[in-house]
Amino acid sequence: MLFRIFFIFICFFILDACEKKELINPLVKENKFHEIQPFKSKLEKVILNEISTDMISSASVFFYSLSDGMSFGINEDVKMPPASLLKVPLMMVWYKEAEKDSEILNKKLVYKKNVFGDSLVMNIKDLEPLENDKSYTVEKLIEHMIEWSDNDAMVALFNGLDKKKLYKEFYSLGINLPKDLSSDDFRISAKKIAAIFRVLYNASYLNEENSERALAHLSKTEFHWAIEDGVPEDVIVAHKFGERSFGDSNIKYLHDCGIVYNERFPYILCIMTTGYNLNRQAVSIKRISKFVYEEIERQLANPATNIMTYED
Repeated sequence: MLFRIFFIFICFFILDACEKKELINPLVKENKFHEIQPFKSKLEKVILNEISTDMISSASVFFYSLSDGMSFGINEDVKMPPASLLKVPLMMVWYKEAEKDSEILNKKLVYKKNVFGDSLVMNIKDLEPLENDKSYTVEKLIEHMIEWSDNDAMVALFNGLDKKKLYKEFYSLGINLPKDLSSDDFRISAKKIAAIFRVLYNASYLNEENSERALAHLSKTEFHWAIEDGVPEDVIVAHKFGERSFGDSNIKYLHDCGIVYNERFPYILCIMTTGYNLNRQAVSIKRISKFVYEEIERQLANPATNIMTYED
């Protein structure tokens, strides 16, 4: 009897643990992931069509299968201004600090509104905006920085960290921050950003609890018009977008990177674009995302036709 009670207790403990870890290395219904073949050449045609119809000027795309590690990219090493994509590793650094001191997320920092003036105006409007000159907990600032892409929350969180520690932790994540954090010359690639999401998924930088917490914020990002818009509504997407433009140029940058939780084939997709119209660029990212999702579904439905070709 005692053994049975102990066994039931262990089972409940395991089930409870699994329920709390829905976004890191999730289980699938069939208990195993499927395999697909690369489709780089097909994706290249989709991107070329977006360029030829003036939807975008260029695109950098990186795809990574979270089931078997299969990956490929198109201009994946081309570097562009990361814009708000840098908010993801910043969040991760704070959660790393919380693993040493659990109370640090309750630490309060002063929130200063419109720090960048009109140079970094976000198109997303926070429905629950934070108040100027008011103090908020680190956790609250992280929530607004990620879910609403609040630039002023980002500044408060950047300033709240020791700079040596900040640079060291970013370097450990593969990102060499410039000496001047306000520099317009800083660039990063789609492949590098995809690696950040892979680290979160595998809980290889943060522990499982904080990796899950970070991905939960990213799954609530209030930007639904790019990668997320290209997949069915019931598919979870943990992602971050970034937009950037410069006063002396008509070129605009719009990116969206994250994890698409296809229950049979989860994957990372990072799409960075240049163009002259953010709305068009968002539509292009949506179309690229839609093509990737549907190509995977097509292959999963017809595994016998998945024959590797040299062009891929």
